[in-house]
Amino acid sequence: MAIPEGRPREPMTSSQTERSPIEQPAIDELADVLSEAYGTDFGSSRRSS
Repeated sequence: MAIPEGRPREPMTSSQTERSPIEQPAIDELADVLSEAYGTDFGSSRRSS
C-alpha cells in the first residue's frame, strides 16, 4: 500500500493505539493459554507464581 506524500500516518497510528487496550485482554489470554500449553511463561501478567 502506497501512502501519498504529505499524508502523515498519524490516523493509522492513533487507531492502533485506540485498539491496543481492547486487544490487550485477548493477548493476555493467549499468553495464558500458551503458558499452560508449553509450560513456559509468555509474559502473562495474571500468572506471577
